[in-house]
Amino acid sequence: MKKIIAMLCASIILFSATGASAAPGDVYLFSGDQKETLGLEGTYSPTAAMANDTLYSLWDDEIYAWQPGEEQPACVAGQLPTGYYSSMEDAAGILGDKADQLIGELVSDGTTLYGFNTLNGMLFPPDLCGWQRGVWPTGSACVG
Repeated sequence: MKKIIAMLCASIILFSATGASAAPGDVYLFSGDQKETLGLEGTYSPTAAMANDTLYSLWDDEIYAWQPGEEQPACVAGQLPTGYYSSMEDAAGILGDKADQLIGELVSDGTTLYGFNTLNGMLFPPDLCGWQRGVWPTGSACVG
């Protein structure tokens, strides 16, 4: 009986391990090579959200977007108010008027991307600087 249980456990472990490997069509986002190409070494993404068919991810003060079929994510917004503050007063002392739109989390209703200020509860669409897939508007304040 012990041998049967041991073989059953070994089979479960073997099959569950093979199921975790990448299947055809899987994509690795923000791999080490991509992070190096995008200049994101040493950073991490605290939050991501899906809106329509686009995955958005926050990295420091930039939002990156990826759609199926693209090789790697692209920066769609930059110079956003982000960071960790203990209170709105602390945030306002450093960010000034931009503290109200401090992005602590990215969230979505499935259609629209929102920034969520975890200090004051404000939910708002982040400023994507008029960005259109791969084209920055003239005079944009965004980092591309």
